[in-house]
Amino acid sequence: MNDRSAQMALMGAGSVGLGMAIVRFAGKAVDFAGGRSEGFDLMVAATGHGVSFPFLPPGLAPVKGSVLKLGVRLPPTHLIDARAALRRLPRGKWLLELLPGKQRKPRRKRAPHDSTPPVFPAKPTTDPRVEVFQ
Repeated sequence: MNDRSAQMALMGAGSVGLGMAIVRFAGKAVDFAGGRSEGFDLMVAATGHGVSFPFLPPGLAPVKGSVLKLGVRLPPTHLIDARAALRRLPRGKWLLELLPGKQRKPRRKRAPHDSTPPVFPAKPTTDPRVEVFQ
């Protein structure tokens, strides 16, 4: 939701609310700083500042100030089993950095320069099943 007036209208109606700092999630319950705990069906966490991805190698997620330049560099970080989702994403050096172990990007197999078979067999044959076209 990018429309600020729509956000304010939803907050005024009580459909959307602002919360305090989250200490932890426990099932559907959320423990907030200050000791308050509440249950929710859906929670959208959007702070707009303090963006960090401690589970990724440094430099992989380019954060400048409070702006994260996503582009196509990062896979969806909300996935529990990210490896299953990475199969459908474009592969590159950044993806290889995410996966554990030493892995190399596979090289493309190129066709040989002359891929046409020779017209004549290597040895002359008298086999009537072999046809030689000129």
